[in-house]
Amino acid sequence: MKEIATHHKKTPAQILLNWAMQRNTIPIPKSTNLKRIAENKRSTDFNLSKEEVKKIDALDRRFRFVNPTNWWGIPYFD
Repeated sequence: MKEIATHHKKTPAQILLNWAMQRNTIPIPKSTNLKRIAENKRSTDFNLSKEEVKKIDALDRRFRFVNPTNWWGIPYFD
């Protein structure tokens, strides 16, 4: 992540926000820090290459912080 962030002169958080949006998912960043809010806003002024997206995609370990499987009773992420 740091390598990609350095290449784009962005933070790792900006890279991940951009990656999520390029995947057509909706990230919901939360901050009360004005500097971070402005930083999050600047996560849309660049594009990741296909190779960079593949590198980030490869990090998926099929772990979710919010996994509704237990209360819905269906394998939501499978």
